[in-house]
Amino acid sequence: MSKHNMNYVGKQGPHVAYRRHGSHGPGSIDGPGCIDGLDGSHSSHGIQGKLLAAMVGSLLIATLAWARPAAASPRDFVVCMPLGEGSGSAATRHMAPLLRRMEKLAGWPAGSIKGKYITGLSACLSYVKRTKPGFALLSQGVYLQMRRAWGLKVIGRVDMPRGAGKRLYLVVKKGSAKNLADLKGKTLKSNHVAERAFLSKVIFRGKVRVGRFFHLKPTNSPLRGFKAVHRGRADATLVNDDELAIMKKRREGADLEVIYKSPRLPGMPVVAFRRNATSGDTSALRRVLPRLCRGPGKATCTSSMIRGFLSGSNATYHSIQRLFGR
Repeated sequence: MSKHNMNYVGKQGPHVAYRRHGSHGPGSIDGPGCIDGLDGSHSSHGIQGKLLAAMVGSLLIATLAWARPAAASPRDFVVCMPLGEGSGSAATRHMAPLLRRMEKLAGWPAGSIKGKYITGLSACLSYVKRTKPGFALLSQGVYLQMRRAWGLKVIGRVDMPRGAGKRLYLVVKKGSAKNLADLKGKTLKSNHVAERAFLSKVIFRGKVRVGRFFHLKPTNSPLRGFKAVHRGRADATLVNDDELAIMKKRREGADLEVIYKSPRLPGMPVVAFRRNATSGDTSALRRVLPRLCRGPGKATCTSSMIRGFLSGSNATYHSIQRLFGR
């Protein structure tokens, strides 16, 4: 691993690579295409060039960024990750082997799965409506927001190193705040602020409306968030388990502390679009996911900061669905 780049799983799921200068939540980017606090226009380098990298935060098929004609195949994947990071060239280089292995295990022809990586909800909505793909890898906020409108069926979850995607932590400079209430009107800078409804209802358990409570500053880099707190340019940042572990190893982390942690989260879901994917393909992919990172697929998954895929269903998300509502 070079000094300046790290494979990194950020946000709530697989991320691609982030610049170490400076590199899975609600955000401060409002404007055209913003639906219920989920922005559709922001992109830094390229979601979340390798995969998940998380957290994000972040995953597997999440970093696919291949261009497609207007119509997609019912086996194609779309990845929706607000404030994600990554590049199409890196996604192609690192994800192609996983897709080919997926096709082989499922008994599908080589090249039958294509992918699209999107860093905003409005762009994702438009793509899904226009092309009707069969499957997706989603941030947990996008899943909760669109599960009914898209008719989503959870068929698995991404398993990431060090618990990335399973919880978020509110970090401040030591002694500057004791609890969430102390941060009212203060600046929150993070790569986890692209999904306001999810943050307000799930991460902060409905205690605050983040867009009004905080002054939000989005960034695609988790490092920029806690460096800003360390330098006094922000009052707080949100990080996941993986990012917290990285923070504690850096000199900037010595004067930072956690004052709030979110409920435990199920992790990023892999879903089928019930209206687009066939029941046979859905069943095949559900069977394939747990085997994808074993044997010949292990090295590819490891290089993308993915440990594997876990079982999951819509019921797996009921705890956060109750918090989110609708």
